[in-house]
Order: sequence, then structure tokens, then C-alpha cells
Amino acid sequence: MSYETKDRKLIPEWEKHEDEQIVIIGVLALIVLAALLGYGKWRGGNDEADTALPAAVSQVLPDSDTSDPLVVAAATEVETASPTTVPATTTEAPTTTEAPTTTAAPTTAAPTTLPDLQPDVLAALGAAGVDGPVAEVDGTIATVRGTVASEEARTQALTDAAAVAGVTEVVDELTVVVPVTDRLNELFELAPIQFATSSPVILDSSFGTLDSAAEILTAAPADTRLEVQGYTDLAGSESSNLTLSQQRADAVLTYLLGKDVPTDMLTAKGYGETDQFAPGDKAEDYEANRRVRFELLSS
Repeated sequence: MSYETKDRKLIPEWEKHEDEQIVIIGVLALIVLAALLGYGKWRGGNDEADTALPAAVSQVLPDSDTSDPLVVAAATEVETASPTTVPATTTEAPTTTEAPTTTAAPTTAAPTTLPDLQPDVLAALGAAGVDGPVAEVDGTIATVRGTVASEEARTQALTDAAAVAGVTEVVDELTVVVPVTDRLNELFELAPIQFATSSPVILDSSFGTLDSAAEILTAAPADTRLEVQGYTDLAGSESSNLTLSQQRADAVLTYLLGKDVPTDMLTAKGYGETDQFAPGDKAEDYEANRRVRFELLSS
């Protein structure tokens, strides 16, 4: 079947013929291509696109009607079109996040070294009369040992130890050991040895006192050395009183040795009327001065 093709149109609404429509569509395509090439030049800096575009237009429109204003405008636009300038995208530098504040770890102070309190505690015990002083110090607590002669001496020793700078507590392990002489003299003060008048004979009433004295002496340390001392009042002559005091001291010594007291522990000596423990001439004064007492001998 044959038909006339001269008046065929791609787009029926256009007044242009089919060939002209093709040219116009081609020009429009070139415009799009030019825009793409211009963008590529901007991106890549390719200068060859400037010379390639007019040549492409000439190849596409060799036989186009140059009198057609639409064709001329399209061709001119292709030749003069500048690549679209796309503003460069500015990439902002990433915001620097402020480093977190580092809190320094608390510094642990080195433990304070406590002073050595033992020498000072020992010195305090020695000054208080403690025999064989021992001090064990744990921090600020002092444990004290040793022997003292009385409860009063114990109290004084504890007070002096607690007064040492740095000591907060004192543990009392002191032992009260009354010296043998103190115990014997206290015994004889409470129950004086009674003798017959102007005689060294011991009355029976004093035997109990002497027996207690023997018990104290036999329990004393083996190295104990004591002197049994005899004294008289002022009645009679001085020489006779000296003799009588020696006889009475010897009598006491003999009794004690008979109760198993070691012989090397005791000696006897009379002092007559040289020491008056109760000055005066009354009966009670005379009685107080007729006495036997003990004295510790130095080693």
C-alpha cells in the first residue's frame, strides 16, 4: 500500500514538516548534550568540549533551513551556550569536639609514719621506779610490764607512761611486788616484837609475828640480803643500850633461822639509842623506840 509521506509529522500539532521537526528535536538534544559537556568541563577542566560542540552542530544540521528562525536560534544557542556553573560544594570541616575534661585521680597521701614511742615509754617507767620495765608499743597503744613496790607506785608509773607524747592508751600489766623489807617493817610496825624488860628474851606474844616474818623471807628471792637491826630507848647508858640492841637483833635472827630462813640471807646489828623514831620522854615514845626493823643490804 502506498501513501504520501511528505506531509507526515512526528508531532502533528507543529506546523513544521517531519524533517524540520527532526532537526529541532536534534538541536534540543544537542542543547542538553552541551549542558552535560559544560558540566563535565567544569568538573574536569576539559577544554576539548569548546571545539567539539560546533562541529557536532554542523554535522547534525548540514541541510537545515537557516531561514527558519527556530532552527537558527537553536543552533546559535548550541554554539554560544556556556556550561552551567555549579557552585562548588563547600565541605565544612568537622567540628572539633572538645576533649572531655580529665579529672585527675585524687592523690592518696602516703601514710604518716608513727614515731617510735617505746624508748620514751621505757624511760617513763624507769623514772617511776618500775623494776625490769618492758614496753610494747602498737601504734599509739603501750602495754607496760615490770614490778612496782606498791599500788601508789603502780598508779604513778601508769600516769607517767600515759603522759608520753603520742601515747593514747596504756595497758597495765605491772606487778605489784612489795619489797621484802617494806613487808617485814610493816609487819613489825603493826605488831612490834616484845622483849622482857632490859632483856633480849622474846615474849611469847611475838612468836606469831616472827613466824609471819619467816614466811616472807623464805619466799623472797635467794639473793636477798637483809640486816636485822635492833634499837633501844634512852633509858640506861648509851653503851648498855648498844649492847642490849645487839642482843635483841641476834635473838630475832636466831628465831628466824630456826624457821628455815637461809643463813646467808640475814645478818644482825645493834644500833642502841642512836636513832629515836619517836622523840620524847613519854611511855609511848620509849615503846616506839624499842624496836627491831629490817634494812636491805646492797649487793
